[in-house]
Amino acid sequence: MFNFPSKTLIGYVNGVPCTDMLRSRIKKYAPNAKYLKLHTGQTIRFPDARIEVLATHEDILPRSTRADDTSAYRSINETTTVFQIIFDDCSVMFLGDAEETNGEALLALYGKNALSCKYLQCAHHLINDDRNIYSNVKAEKLLIPQCRYIAMTSECDNTRYLTSLFGEENMYYAGDCTYVFTIRDGNESINYYEQKGYLYDNSGY
Repeated sequence: MFNFPSKTLIGYVNGVPCTDMLRSRIKKYAPNAKYLKLHTGQTIRFPDARIEVLATHEDILPRSTRADDTSAYRSINETTTVFQIIFDDCSVMFLGDAEETNGEALLALYGKNALSCKYLQCAHHLINDDRNIYSNVKAEKLLIPQCRYIAMTSECDNTRYLTSLFGEENMYYAGDCTYVFTIRDGNESINYYEQKGYLYDNSGY
């Protein structure tokens, strides 16, 4: 489930259009995958949950407010699809790699302080300065796809800002451990396990 941007609208990585690269890899590694193109306002229902599409790259077209004169976007990150999964009177919102421009779209669509969730995935490894999103989404806990060390050093300004909004006790960093959040009958439990996975060497582009 995604909304692929046109290959004519986004940049290149090592001379290869990003959309073409993504499509070719899906075709290679998941040739039988079914594709559902998502649009803002769409709801996908399951027996015990639903997915609500909050924003796509279409909401910042025909041109990003931060793009230069030669393109529609500032970066491929702006093509993120923002959505939330709602289940058992609970929800988790995924920002993907959203930039400030996506935050402008969310504000235009829903207004200030209108969106809420229990868990909010912070955007783009805590790199992007998405204060227009964080200050207007009412979230109880932050899921941070970044290790604590980098968050406290190179991304310290964003970390300091989010700590002031949500409190350190409500911020969960990737790399500390493997967290398992369970919601049952509206009650939350959190279990902590040894970290899984491997060290990514930044290859693969």
